[in-house]
Amino acid sequence: MPETFEVLVPLLNPNEPEARLSELLVANGQQVKQGGILCTLETTKSTAELSAQKEGYVIGLQATIGDMLRAGNRLCWLADEADWQPPEPEQISAPSIEGGLPKGLRITEPALTLAQQADLDFSSLPIGPLITKKIIREVMIRESDMAPKLPDGPFNPQAMIIYGGGGHGKSLIDLVHALGTFQLVGLIDDGLEVGTEVMDLTVFGSGRLLSTLAERGLRLAVNAVGGVGDIGSR
Repeated sequence: MPETFEVLVPLLNPNEPEARLSELLVANGQQVKQGGILCTLETTKSTAELSAQKEGYVIGLQATIGDMLRAGNRLCWLADEADWQPPEPEQISAPSIEGGLPKGLRITEPALTLAQQADLDFSSLPIGPLITKKIIREVMIRESDMAPKLPDGPFNPQAMIIYGGGGHGKSLIDLVHALGTFQLVGLIDDGLEVGTEVMDLTVFGSGRLLSTLAERGLRLAVNAVGGVGDIGSR
């Protein structure tokens, strides 16, 4: 009987159970050497190359570039013989969620548990970005009486919001006040909790609110994102 090795998707970030397959360097039937790179995986905070733990032929590879792969799931097999056939996959029941999850919704298990406990409507969550507990808490606050009131009204050419409530943001708040030309109505920040007060300005939420604020007549925003590890935030 040929020796086989099951290649599993590693957990790159404890807060993100999925990783994006950004590069795929092998194909089914291809022979690889021990230590050869199979693929590259990415999360929002890290990138890692997945290498072959043994020499063998790639069998049962179904993923394609761009797929989101869940940690612990199988990427492929490595077998001593090119014609080896993998066993039939077991049927695993998904967690029971009344009504199911919207197609394309990506959510961490802790966030899913919190959302279920709060009885949130999953259809109200954004499709695309990975939903974390922080995002769920933002939604919970917005849907409660504790949510800060967002600006809403006709277009005001002087109304302005600051993106970033750290040290750089505080300096820009002082600068805007000194100019006396614009009216600061609040802050958005990807790290601070909704409702936090920074120099008498309220944090409305994260950068995901930009489009909502624009629809409500707010057109001016100042980028106060300072030192970050990932320039994507800027």
